[in-house]
Amino acid sequence: MQNAYQVLCLLEQHHSYFQNPQAASVSLVPTPDTARRMQRAGLWLKTTAAGTVVLRDGSGPAAALPIPEFVFPLRFRVEPLSPYFANFTELPELPADPVAYGARPVFYFRADKPKGGATLLKAQSTPRLPLTPLTLTVRTDQRPASRAGVQLVDVARRQTLHKALPVDEAGQVAVDVRPWGGGRYQLRVGRTVLLDFYADEQLYAAQAWGVLEIGAAALRQAPLTVRLTFAARRTYWKYLFRYHHAAAEKYRQAPQTLSVTATAQSGMQLPAVVFEAVAPPRGIDAAFVSKDAIALAERPGYTCTLRWGLPAPRVVLLLPGADAAVVRPAPPNPILAAAGPAYSEILVHL
Repeated sequence: MQNAYQVLCLLEQHHSYFQNPQAASVSLVPTPDTARRMQRAGLWLKTTAAGTVVLRDGSGPAAALPIPEFVFPLRFRVEPLSPYFANFTELPELPADPVAYGARPVFYFRADKPKGGATLLKAQSTPRLPLTPLTLTVRTDQRPASRAGVQLVDVARRQTLHKALPVDEAGQVAVDVRPWGGGRYQLRVGRTVLLDFYADEQLYAAQAWGVLEIGAAALRQAPLTVRLTFAARRTYWKYLFRYHHAAAEKYRQAPQTLSVTATAQSGMQLPAVVFEAVAPPRGIDAAFVSKDAIALAERPGYTCTLRWGLPAPRVVLLLPGADAAVVRPAPPNPILAAAGPAYSEILVHL
């Protein structure tokens, strides 16, 4: 005799930039409390080609009864199956209303933001803190009309990245160090240090993504379909350059008229990308970072070039695009996975 099962919920995964959009990319594991309540209610999970399904026995008298209230809410930990997916994927914003998918309701979810997503701090008298976010908001005693600007300083490189961060009416400043990656930074007003913190790319990438929660109301009309929709991460695009001169011309200064441009390839409707020169790290002669983050799914549609000499370019070089030579591969250990900007280092012989 063949057992009959009742499908209560189907959990789908979908992403638009992998070869197989339906391939499993995240693990869905019930929290310990949910697992106990599911077992008590006679529910279990099964992985199928269509996704993960929540089942219960459909042949007994319990199949005609409503799902017990004590089992709700169902909570599942959502974590990437590989560091590659964690590095190059982000979750979409939660829409205001559920979105219809065919005849079935679709419920999106939103994971808890990583620790660096919306950290609110108060500058203190002992300002050195072991913080690790790449973005944060700091409440200062400054006001927009204050003459003394809040500076963002890279401590290791001894460089001022921002001379005057915008201060809102509440005296708060938003800090985003993603263009420069991990390291030690300070917020200063003059010589006074407001905040001393560390930004860690690897820890930021390894944060757990959050919890998918399904309430009783969502399962009133079983089967329910929950589609987890993922989007390509937007990241800054960085190029680093080193100059090499002939031995007899070592006295020549490195050219200061370098520029990087990105143009959309023919037939591609892509936004303009502006590259800005930034202070290069030690051992590098020039560095350029995109002014805005670029979706990794869009990067192959751009052609980047390096120009030297203005107004008439003396050298025009085609720069590598978004391929394996440019994007840093993630290590197999998720704790060591780097989420910083991808870049290519070009050795320019002039």
